[in-house]
Amino acid sequence: MAAISMSKRVAHEMNMNETECSFQIRYESNLSTKTKIKFMTDGVLLKEVQMDFLLTKYSAIIIDEAHERSVSTDILIGLLSRIVPLRNKRGNPLKLIIMSATLRVEDFTSNKRLFNRDVPVINVESRQYPVSIHFNKNTYEDYLAEAYRKVCKIHRQLPDGAILVFVTGQQEVHVLCAKLRKTFPFRPAFESSSSSIVNKSEEEKKKKENNFVQVN
Repeated sequence: MAAISMSKRVAHEMNMNETECSFQIRYESNLSTKTKIKFMTDGVLLKEVQMDFLLTKYSAIIIDEAHERSVSTDILIGLLSRIVPLRNKRGNPLKLIIMSATLRVEDFTSNKRLFNRDVPVINVESRQYPVSIHFNKNTYEDYLAEAYRKVCKIHRQLPDGAILVFVTGQQEVHVLCAKLRKTFPFRPAFESSSSSIVNKSEEEKKKKENNFVQVN
């Protein structure tokens, strides 16, 4: 889902078509000879390393969310730390960009076995929003139902804000969203304002009728 949605979003932002900004996942791909940017999973890139160790088709590789430290990502970073100097020696340099919002930079910059020279670090400042974290005292077997109860409680009792919920798959996302939409049906602001206008007009009309009756 992430690879497909990101490729579509970047294509839209850069005014490119889907043949130029493409994606490749395990069972689906829209690659073409015109592809310039490709979004893929770490597993797909590992398969490509097996076929072409130097990844000669690429001039830059970006590994995002590196703080998640999955087995595939760690293996990729280890392989790429060897591929980059080999590409430099052959006069066909490869740029490696490792990105994360919460990564401990020292894990990479201080690891001389991984990168035997100083690597540039770019910090991008961003706006920080206040976040409150709430923990349950108990771990519930039906975590989806507990997430639903927790969201309802936060929505009813705490001030306005956003709630971020992580679940394990797309189906659970749909189930949880459906339950929340049923519990808290969306009402556009203009509907409430228009209904109040209608109620006011009806009240004024009733007042006039009452006044007319009293006068008569």
